[in-house]
Amino acid sequence: MAGAIAFIQQHLEQKDTILAPTIFSLKFPAQMPFQQIEGIKKTQNYNPTVLQTSAFDWAILHKGMMRELGKILPKLALQGFKPVMANEVFVVFSKKPNLSPLSYTSPHVKSLYGGYVKYDLAQRTQGFHRLVGHLKLFAKQKIKPILVDDLRPFYTKHLKKRFK
Repeated sequence: MAGAIAFIQQHLEQKDTILAPTIFSLKFPAQMPFQQIEGIKKTQNYNPTVLQTSAFDWAILHKGMMRELGKILPKLALQGFKPVMANEVFVVFSKKPNLSPLSYTSPHVKSLYGGYVKYDLAQRTQGFHRLVGHLKLFAKQKIKPILVDDLRPFYTKHLKKRFK
């Protein structure tokens, strides 16, 4: 967290706003106004309404929060955000032209997108896996397994004549 905070502080401008996990609002309360709702602090990380209602200059994504990032990561790309700093835990995105973007193939950025793809695929196939589980259970309960000994009479009566 210290690396992401130090990077943001180095490049932060007075008017900038930040989309980040709630814990960052302790360090950047003025830059995270959408974390406040009617004077009551929201405890939800990455408030989903922010993407529709607020413009922000920075996004700090925690790689371990894939459930919360599900809708955010694709929207950041569509809005022109580029990764500008990454470490083992966080990837910082910005649209600021004076910052050099990191390659999407750099190890820490790549792990964020790889984790996202795995999470997204797991979510999309969850129903399929449930169906497969039900079918396996049904098959175990309703279909009698065929044993080799059960096929012997059929083989001797029908197939043995063909192979003589």
